[in-house]
Amino acid sequence: MNWLTPSLQEDFSRFLARYTNRWPTTNIDPSQEQRRKVLTAAALLPGLRLCERRRLVLLAQSAPPVEIGRLAEALDRLTSNFDQLWPTLPEHHEQLIQRSRLHLGELYTFAQQLEDVRQRRDDAEKMLFELEEGVAFLHDKEPASEPIFHYIGYETDAIMSALRDISYPQALNLPSPRI
Repeated sequence: MNWLTPSLQEDFSRFLARYTNRWPTTNIDPSQEQRRKVLTAAALLPGLRLCERRRLVLLAQSAPPVEIGRLAEALDRLTSNFDQLWPTLPEHHEQLIQRSRLHLGELYTFAQQLEDVRQRRDDAEKMLFELEEGVAFLHDKEPASEPIFHYIGYETDAIMSALRDISYPQALNLPSPRI
């Protein structure tokens, strides 16, 4: 996304670091780059609704590699369409950048909420283990990387239909030029 300002890129880097802090780093996931693409589009691509953004964030974590590949391909196509449209909208650049900043802030809050849920889950698992075993040596246990919401199987198909319906410039909801 060549249209991002340096400050928006920095904000996105913080979001990405917050969100991916639980991704396993020991095993190399071949779909990890595609997962990053899905997160990037979810956080920054104009024309997506907040519910779609949140669903994409959850799918970036839980969907299997084949489904992530399908999502990444659809989002690459949308990103490419927007990148081609960007130079034709100079009067709306600031507005679109501000919208992206707002969406990114909302997703950053969502990532924090997911982290809070993970922490409560980890604390509950630790407490259960201590109660069952009577031993408290889990302090060095690595945080779980399993998703909060597990992939069931229909989620990608459900969001793919919404992604297919997005067409630029209609999805941007920009005011018509005054004549």
